[in-house]
Amino acid sequence: MVKWKILGAFIFYFFILTSPISGAAAADWKLYGKTDPIIEYYDAGSLSYPTKDIMRVQLKSACGDKNKCRDLMKKWIRESKGQMDAAYEKWAYRLSFVEIQCRDKKIRFLSVKNIDENGKTIDSVEKPTEWMDIKNPWNQPDPMEDLCKIICK
Repeated sequence: MVKWKILGAFIFYFFILTSPISGAAAADWKLYGKTDPIIEYYDAGSLSYPTKDIMRVQLKSACGDKNKCRDLMKKWIRESKGQMDAAYEKWAYRLSFVEIQCRDKKIRFLSVKNIDENGKTIDSVEKPTEWMDIKNPWNQPDPMEDLCKIICK
């Protein structure tokens, strides 16, 4: 009898912890921009406003074309690290948690995680960056400006 009570309690708690009501629901990814080959999404369910003018949101930068992404990743890594780790050959997407100052159009990254094709973390950084302007210096369309138009109201 005790076994069945324990099993019943386990099933009940498993159901509660894995149900959408518990907050374990999947992200609500919404497309906000594309810059070949990267496709940009934000998680509408993660939007929060810690202050009147600052909002936080989870972003996902996914690969649209694997070959182009691999070439782009090689360029990014060479510019920042000097050489590319083999793990980046299977880069699939990046998750970033950011804060945006809507009035001043500035952004800072609170955390960044690169994920491979198998869902394994390649690397992650949990250190906030300095605030940066959301202005493309090359006067080209910038998906981050589009995101601001959507979420900064």
